[in-house]
Amino acid sequence: ANIYWRGEALSEIPPEIMTISKQGAVNQSRSEVVWVNAPHGAYVFCVITKNQEDSSWVYENAGFVLLRQISKLLWEHFEPDYHWQNNQSEKYRSQYD
Repeated sequence: ANIYWRGEALSEIPPEIMTISKQGAVNQSRSEVVWVNAPHGAYVFCVITKNQEDSSWVYENAGFVLLRQISKLLWEHFEPDYHWQNNQSEKYRSQYD
């Protein structure tokens, strides 16, 4: 399953992997909860920021960056032998233009 907003946590998970995601954002908060049906077992994670100093609506927003970093860290932890590289960052960056 795919959704339009794949530029945050989902961007760090291979697109062929089934995921379910719900994102949310207001000026000083970014959040996402994700269920990942990974090859070696499903996992769920949630990231919620609060009182962010960075309230911008750009790709480099601190909350959006954190979502991507945590998602990548978890994917690489649970699937260390799944060799996939995210080559889509420019595509997702354009969603903010």
